[in-house]
Amino acid sequence: MNEWDRDNLDFIMNSDHEDFEAWLLQASDDDVEYALELIKKAKLEYMVKELELTDEVPNFNEAKVVIDKIRNMK
Repeated sequence: MNEWDRDNLDFIMNSDHEDFEAWLLQASDDDVEYALELIKKAKLEYMVKELELTDEVPNFNEAKVVIDKIRNMK
């Protein structure tokens, strides 16, 4: 998500009820669709971050073996 999209998402997520209602009244269908896409992208980003933080791999031995095999291929 680029900076423009992040700024727009910030508005959507942090505007008060009145500001959001005013935006919604003037927004086109495309604007609303874009806003929903931003929310979906942000949700996906947060889900990925959560998975990265909670991914507990107890043993890397098999991965190390595969990496070593790939490194030694010539």
